[in-house]
This record gives sequence, C-alpha cells and structure tokens, in this order.
Amino acid sequence: MKKWRYGIIILMVLVSAQVTSINVSAITLPLEIGIVRNNNTWLLDAYSNGVYGVGDLSYVYGKAGDIFVTGDWNRDGWTEIGVVRNNNTWMLDMSGNGLYGPGDLTYMFGKAGDRYVTGKWN
Repeated sequence: MKKWRYGIIILMVLVSAQVTSINVSAITLPLEIGIVRNNNTWLLDAYSNGVYGVGDLSYVYGKAGDIFVTGDWNRDGWTEIGVVRNNNTWMLDMSGNGLYGPGDLTYMFGKAGDRYVTGKWN
C-alpha cells in the first residue's frame, strides 16, 4: 500500500552578494494532496498527479464534527491520517491502514477553541 511521502527542499539564499545553497532537511513539503469529503471519506492522490483515479487511496475514517489531521505518527517516513474528536481526543491511524483499530493511538490533548497542529517538534 502506498502512503504519503515527504521530500527535502534545497534553499538558495543571497548573502553579501553571494548565492549560497543550504540543504534544510528539517523543512519538508508534501508531495501528494488529499481531501476529506462527506465528513469521513479521505481521497488521497497517492500518485502525485493532481487527479483522483485508479490506484489512489480512499479511506472512511472519522465522523461529522471531527477535525482531520495528518502526520507521521509511527515515524516510518510516511504520512498517516487521524482525527481530533470532541475538542481533545486525538485518534491516530498508527498502522497506516486507514482504519481505527488495534495498534492505533488515542490521546487526550487540547480543549474547545484550540487549533490543532502537527509536526516534528524534536
């Protein structure tokens, strides 16, 4: 099964009239896009062509009122899906199979009015 992958970008900076190339491995850009439709249907462009079609990913995960999040929950280098429910319950698809079940994670973090963010903090 193909999941989302992140790539590394190279920054070009001008310092004292010299162009310097800096490899910034901490900054990544998503190479694939996706949407969530009808409150729980994830449509993920796994082939990076900007069109949803044969071979792309589709999962049913979440319900109305959930906040949809993505991140590399298991640190395998691939992006997995998740939701924040009831303002503080993070339900993360740790296995990357698009289903919530054994081996997946639930955390209690946040409160009403918060904006939820994900990233690699350390």
